[in-house]
Order: sequence, then structure tokens, then C-alpha cells
Amino acid sequence: MNHYYFAEDNQQFGPFSLEELKKEKIKKSTLIWTEGMSNWLRADTIDELKDILIPEPPPLPIIESNQIINNSKSNKISKINESSKYDLTYSKESIATIVGLLFFIVPIILIITKLLTFATVEEYVIVRIIILISALILRIFVIIWIQNIASRQNRNTTGWGWFAFFMPSLALIFIGQLKKLRLEIKVDTNLPLDEQVDYLYDKANQLFSGKRYLECIESLNTAIDLMANEYKLVLLRAISYYSMKDYEKSLADFDILDREGQFISETNYYRGNIAIMKFDREAAVKFWLISKQIDNNKEVQIQLFMFHDFIGKFILSKEQSQRKLTSDSKEKPLSLTETAYIGGLQEIDEKLKLYDSWTQIFVYKNGIEIEINANTSQKQYIVAISFFEMTDITFEEFDKEIKIHLRDFNVVAFYYDRSLDLGWFNNNLCEMYENSTGKMATAASLI
Repeated sequence: MNHYYFAEDNQQFGPFSLEELKKEKIKKSTLIWTEGMSNWLRADTIDELKDILIPEPPPLPIIESNQIINNSKSNKISKINESSKYDLTYSKESIATIVGLLFFIVPIILIITKLLTFATVEEYVIVRIIILISALILRIFVIIWIQNIASRQNRNTTGWGWFAFFMPSLALIFIGQLKKLRLEIKVDTNLPLDEQVDYLYDKANQLFSGKRYLECIESLNTAIDLMANEYKLVLLRAISYYSMKDYEKSLADFDILDREGQFISETNYYRGNIAIMKFDREAAVKFWLISKQIDNNKEVQIQLFMFHDFIGKFILSKEQSQRKLTSDSKEKPLSLTETAYIGGLQEIDEKLKLYDSWTQIFVYKNGIEIEINANTSQKQYIVAISFFEMTDITFEEFDKEIKIHLRDFNVVAFYYDRSLDLGWFNNNLCEMYENSTGKMATAASLI
């Protein structure tokens, strides 16, 4: 089955099947290309398209200046022209207008009210010099400011710079009320398809670097219409939506990349970030760990280490604790009894005295869970600490202490019964820690 492309207003659209092309209201003069053609042809020269072409009206008659145009049609045309020329999502630079008005009005007020008076000629000269120097500095500042605004609005920065130099207050007033011109990206449709896409991708990268995300996305959309399976385009569009904090559209693109198995590390890194924004901590860690397994880059490490900052507290409900640490495997967690909490977590230290508790430690795939039972108050505390919230695990054989070193420099310590042989527990705990974090535990093996 042939696929067809058509060109309109220097833009290429497609591919379409013959049935889909019927819905596009192709005219006789529309340029068409399909497999087997060496060049673009008018639609009315292609036999299989003759039945789907819509008739074209003759040229409009010349309208004399005294002819009246219907108001509703006139309004509609002006809106179409406006939307095609300006970016209607752009917020005006109102601050520039306000500052320009102040620069214009304040000198007039000073002249009228005669607030500046001088006792001597020397005093007048000194103040005048200060005013001239200040005015020069302000003029330079205004020129830079206006050129930045002009760049954001896709306008001629040189012309606006000269306008700002000669009439800074008027330049600020006018440019603050202008809308942003839409960026016109024209691609030579005679170029091979891959070269057109590369051009659009390079342009999108430039726009992204300048934080012009909407225009970047427009360029990418045009490129994706030409070549939908070029997944680097989808990745950049997803990151652009992410940068605009449009997380739903960003996730939709990342889901496409995930389904196609493309850019898995980058995709899961950003999915983890979005999950954190939605306070879904478990999903965030899941995505970050996938990203880290594929590409152990610095940004992923930072996000994993920052996870504790989002948790805020180690004391959780039983349900929260299990959600945070439960292994995907069906094996029972490694457990250790006959231990006592010594200290290290301020929330618990304020409520328990030394050795005034007995504990049970459970080791899961992603971290440890501790049940702390207070002997005197009969209260139970559930503490969950993920491996990526730890910086080290040590066993003090002489003092019979297990020490969990946390990223926030706290050290959670537990006393264990001297009669216990902790070799099996120590080795398994350290192995799980190393598998999860990629770091060697410094705990000595106990025999």
C-alpha cells in the first residue's frame, strides 16, 4: 500500500494512506509525493487521486476601497492572522512598561514641582555630574534589558538596542506591550528526509538551550511528523515538557520511550523526578534504581542520596514501612532478634532511655526495618531505613554494637546479645547493602 505526502505553505505533511488523504481536502494544485516518484507532482496529474480532489474556486475579485466587508468575516480573518503571527501564550513584559513610564514621568514631576534646588553653583555642578553618570549607567542597563526582551520576542535586537539608546523610556513602554512573534522554521523540502529532520533537531536543541521550550516543541513536532520513529526527538520533547513543568505530557512521551525500549536510563531518571513531585516515593526510587543499573551517572546518584530529604522522618506506620522496603522476591526477610536500640534517631531518643527497649531487625532487598518496643511505655516504633539512605554499616565486635551510618551524619546504634553469632547476619546484610548501593560495606566479618 502506497503512502502519500503533501506540501502546503512550505511544510510537508504525511505519510497518509489513500483513505486518510481523502480527509485532508487535497486541491488540484497541491504538491504530492509517494513511493516511486522522482519528484513532487501536482495532485491533478496523479490518476488515483482525481476522485478525491476538491474543486478550487476562481481568484477573488478585486475589492474596491468603498466596498464593505462583512464584520464577522473580517474579525475571523484578523484572529487567524494574529494566531499565525504571534505566540498567544506569551505574557507581556509589563514591568518594562511600568519602568518606562516611571522614567518618563519622574523627570517631569521633578521639573514641575521644583524639588531640586541648589544653594550654590558648585552644588548644582556636582549634582548634575552625578545625574549624568547615573543616567549613563541606567541607559546601558536599559539597552541590555530591551535587547534581552527583543530576543525573547524574536525581534531585531540591534534595532531595538539603538531605539533604547536614543529613547530608553519610550523603548521600554513600547516593547513591554508587544507580543512575541512566532518563530518561523522553514525547511527545504527538496532535501532528503533525514537531513530535514536533522536540521529541525539541531534547531530544537538551540531553542532548548535558550529555554525557549514552546518553540523547541514546535520544531520537534514538525520533525516527528516527518519521521515518527526518530526517538531522540521524542526524548527532547519529553524533557522540554518536563522543563515547562507540564508533567502529564512529559510522562506521555517517556511512556512511549519506555514501550519502545529507548533511552531507558534517561527515561527512568526523569520519571523518578516526576514521581517525587507527585509525592510517590516508592515509584521514584524504583525508576531511579532502574536508571542507575543501566547508567550509574552522577545525577541519578544525587537523586538517590537526596531521597532521605524527601522522606523527612524514619518513623513510619507499619503499612508505610512495608511499602518502602518490601522485597519483590517471595523469600522471607532476614531477621535478627535479641537486640536493643541504643540511639541515633532524635525522635526516639527523646522517648527512650538507654537499653530501655528490645528490637527486631528485618533486612529486605532495599533496606532494613526495625521494630523498637519500649519496655516501660509498651509503645512500638516502626523504623524503615533504605540502603541508599546509608553511608556505611559497621559491627563493633568488642562493644557488641551494630552501627548504621546515615547520610545525614546520624549513626543509629543497636546492642546485640554477646552470646549471638552474627556472622551469617553480618555477611548477608553487607551483601544486600553492596548490591543495592554499589558500595563496599566496611563491617568486619564476625565468626
